[in-house]
Amino acid sequence: MVKLKDIALKTGLNISTVSRALLDRPDISDKTRRRVKRIAAEMGYTPKRSKPNFIGIIVPEVTSQYYSGLVHILEENLSAKGYSMIHMLTGFSPKRTEEAVKKMHQLGVAGIIISEVPSERDKLQEIAIKIDVPVVMLSEVRSVSSLDLIYIDQYRIISLAVEHLMSLGHRKIGYIGEELSDVRYKAYVEILKQHGIPFDQSFVKIGTERFEKGGYLRAKELLEEPDLPSAVIASYDQIAIGAIKAFTEAGLKVPRDMSIIGVDNIITDDYMHIRLTSITNPVEQLGIVSVKLLLSNIDDPESHVVQHVALQSELVLRESTAPPRVKKNRK
Repeated sequence: MVKLKDIALKTGLNISTVSRALLDRPDISDKTRRRVKRIAAEMGYTPKRSKPNFIGIIVPEVTSQYYSGLVHILEENLSAKGYSMIHMLTGFSPKRTEEAVKKMHQLGVAGIIISEVPSERDKLQEIAIKIDVPVVMLSEVRSVSSLDLIYIDQYRIISLAVEHLMSLGHRKIGYIGEELSDVRYKAYVEILKQHGIPFDQSFVKIGTERFEKGGYLRAKELLEEPDLPSAVIASYDQIAIGAIKAFTEAGLKVPRDMSIIGVDNIITDDYMHIRLTSITNPVEQLGIVSVKLLLSNIDDPESHVVQHVALQSELVLRESTAPPRVKKNRK
């Protein structure tokens, strides 16, 4: 039986180019496509059943700027490669994530990109392996996996935030967030310990509400404490935006009375009345790399090598952080 590697040897092209030519991909010239198909026919190559051109995208939601931005970037990159996209939302539910993977398989998609639910990582990976469809997992943490995996180091994110605040002189550093950002809270506790900064539970406020509302409510709770931190890390930027409103209403000035730093570096950060210092969550690179890995596996499964890719975050300095000022005792 003639295989792709036989045609590649005959044409002098690599296997990936031969595969894309036979699939009529738009990034292959007409001349190359005709030549590959002619030689394949002469060699008696029997193409496999035409592959579907739909890619499944499974994400928790698209109401946040982070996930809506990710889906947009995925669609752009897939469209440029001749693929269409089907997406399903899971609401951060492990059960719905598993059901979405199975449904995508039933629909006959060519591959799946999954934003995993950390609490059910092992079970989800087991299901993804069994369906025998190319899969790329998007994760908050590194894990053992036989699937392609792209992760953004959450410990680096929090380390950048803590180290920046420490460099300004802060030692009383709080945290506000939501339950779904549990990985970042755990990183916060660990990073404080590594740097010898005392952990004060009264400086931590975590709840179920999301986005700006969650940040506003958590900051209001923090303001009820008899002692306040001089700086706060928000689990993501929209939490920080809500918190700034609460601090301002209470008469605190950011950053004079309270420094605050977020995560994600969303577009809004540059247009707030107090421009928000933030840590990048490289969503554009996440989308580009995940599509590249998935299509590599789809186009050339015989040569594809499973990869685990770590994307690095960076600090973006703006106006919401400054050295702590000496405060008078609160009455």
